[in-house]
Amino acid sequence: MQKAGILSETYQKQNIAYWYHPEKVAQDVQTGSYSYIALDGTKVVGVIGGTTGDGWAKIYVFYVDSLYRYLGIDSKLLETLTEQQVVEGGAKEQWV
Repeated sequence: MQKAGILSETYQKQNIAYWYHPEKVAQDVQTGSYSYIALDGTKVVGVIGGTTGDGWAKIYVFYVDSLYRYLGIDSKLLETLTEQQVVEGGAKEQWV
């Protein structure tokens, strides 16, 4: 049996660089890849996306622009998606 572990710092940085740079986020917003987005006017400042299965839910992307952190945007995005996953998807557990 394989043990769960923390991903290496290098791997984490590579994933962040690929998935969370502004151009990639903007492209994914245009293609509808996210469940919810947070806007400041027309600027996308946060996104969250997830899916729901049989009694479970998964968050596959969660990003808030560094200039907009600690303003409650992250909490509101998470709360909104979680509520949708529970009410509409019947989720009893959530994976991030």
